[in-house]
Amino acid sequence: MIAVVNPRVPTLARTTAAVGVLLLASACSDSDGGSDDAAPPAAESTSAGSSPTPSSDPAADVDCSATAVSATFADGEVDLTTSAAVELGDGSAYTVYAGDFTIPTDDISVAGARAAEGEHLATLAITTFNAEESAPEIEVGQVVPYTTDFGVLTFAVLLQSGTDILGNNVGGTGEAVVAQLSDDEICVSVDYSDDEKSLTGVIVAPVSS
Repeated sequence: MIAVVNPRVPTLARTTAAVGVLLLASACSDSDGGSDDAAPPAAESTSAGSSPTPSSDPAADVDCSATAVSATFADGEVDLTTSAAVELGDGSAYTVYAGDFTIPTDDISVAGARAAEGEHLATLAITTFNAEESAPEIEVGQVVPYTTDFGVLTFAVLLQSGTDILGNNVGGTGEAVVAQLSDDEICVSVDYSDDEKSLTGVIVAPVSS
């Protein structure tokens, strides 16, 4: 797996090798080589008394007050409310975690996060796989579509419960929105699903580097 990823680009080897594996697996399985998610249509104007028109800025509609995500594991749907994150490559990639347990952060930038038996953990890896050049820093307001294409900013999702890992992204679709970002914290909304799992909601996480 290490040989597949360009050494000039930060990879998930510092957090979990399984994320690199799952993206490669999905790239090999999808016959169309990825999907190009079209931008959402502009919201129609509303008349007096109707619901407010959503903001044209996706990040402005994200509630970054707390982590609240729902994930579909092998044992069912689980609400995740704890979080942590790791900055990679001077801000060109982030690995964001959400769990139903307190996520240790002492050596998270080196060893990543793991779920013990009875615990549930979601990993959202936002990065550029196999970039030919140095990837630019991720910015606030950036909408990141899921795709299996290499060389573009995308994300991968991994769910872990004890020794059970859901890492097959076949049929994956969705997007992530970087709503807030600073040296200390990241807020990301995600709406993702594939043939075996899903992850939907908002993760607000302290950032380690």
